[in-house]
Parts: sequence; structure tokens; C-alpha cells
Amino acid sequence: MLPGGRVRPLVPTLATYGVLVAGVLSLQASLHQDYLLAAQLVLTASVLDSLDGTLARQWGVASALGAQLDSLADLVAFGVAPAVLVVTAHFSDSPMLAALLASAFAIAGAYRLARFNTEEKGSFFSGMPITAAGSALACLSLLPLGPNRGWLVPITLLLGLMMVSKVPYYGGKSERSRLFLTQPIALALIWVAPELGLAVLGSFFVLYGLASPLLHAAHAWEDRLAGLRGASK
Repeated sequence: MLPGGRVRPLVPTLATYGVLVAGVLSLQASLHQDYLLAAQLVLTASVLDSLDGTLARQWGVASALGAQLDSLADLVAFGVAPAVLVVTAHFSDSPMLAALLASAFAIAGAYRLARFNTEEKGSFFSGMPITAAGSALACLSLLPLGPNRGWLVPITLLLGLMMVSKVPYYGGKSERSRLFLTQPIALALIWVAPELGLAVLGSFFVLYGLASPLLHAAHAWEDRLAGLRGASK
């Protein structure tokens, strides 16, 4: 058990700073053309990001300052780092396109975080979370594309649009505390078997991006049917 109230608030904060440091190191790796390492660091940040808010709520140490720090770290790790990764890996010979693509994704991520900080919190949020969008983009950037890199342009823009959209996405806060045992496994996959880790986590984030709106639509349909049944009685 962690001792007293002085230590517990530090653990979520350290996890948040870990997200930020992983994002900065990912940027550095991309600039040095170590794209696998850059993606590994983005996914490591995603694991750490699942810890900070969950621990802060469970231990009752959540604060407005911590929430702002979390958003700033997320912007670097999941808005800027994946955007730089995709453009340095595939569009370094097209500087104008690279600048526009990276800027568009980062701006969409910044808007998504700002809206999240000002909207009412519930089970569903508006737009794809930046953690999922950035992690998915980092994994997709490592696919062996060859001359077919052009399809990454609409994919990057689509992920940006999904973040700024009002499509409802399930937050899953009630389930995050149950995932603590899986997080060490995820970290091990990322660093011990990176190809498998990126395939598994990349597939997870892509499927989440597709499935969450469908899940919300199913819930809404069930509620509507329940309402119609109640009205018919």
C-alpha cells in the first residue's frame, strides 16, 4: 500500500509527465528516422495515459491542475508526435503536404481536448479520443506501404475529422480499473515483441474507432424501443 496523502497525488502526476516525456522522445525518434521507436513511445504513452486519470479518481486526488496537465501532455504525445511520425516517415519529400497534414491533425487534437475539458462528462464523449486517434495513426504509419503511401493522407484527415466530430465515443471509465493487470502485458508487448504489440494495440484502437459509434447507436435504439414499449402499455 502507498503511504499517506503526500505520496498518492504524485503517482498520477508522474504518469502524466511520463506521457509528456514519451511524446517528446517520440518526436526526437521521428526526427532521427527511428520510426519503430517513435511508435513504441506513442503506445507507451497510451498505456500511461490510461493510468493517471484512473488512479487520480480512485484515490480521490483528482484536481483541475492535473486535468490541464493531462490535456497538455496528451496534445504532445497523441496530437503532435503521431503527426510528425507519419509525415517524416512518408512525406518528407513533400514539405508543403507534410506541414499541412501534421498541422491539421494537431489542430484537430487540440480542439478535441479543449472541447472535452468544457463538456459535461458522461459515459459517452463527443468525438474520437485523441489517445485512440494518435495511437492508431502511429501504428498505421509503420505499415509496409511502398509506393502506396498516398492513402495515409485521407486516413490522417479522417482520424482528425473523427476527433472534431460529434460522433459519440464510449469513455469506458468504469472498466479502466479492471485493466491494470493488462497494462504490464501491453508494455511487454510494445518493448519485447514490438511488431506483435503494434499489431495488437493498433488493431484495438482502430476497432475502437469503428465500434464505439455503433455501440452508442445500438444503445440509443434499445432505449427507443424501450420507450415505445412503455408508451404502448
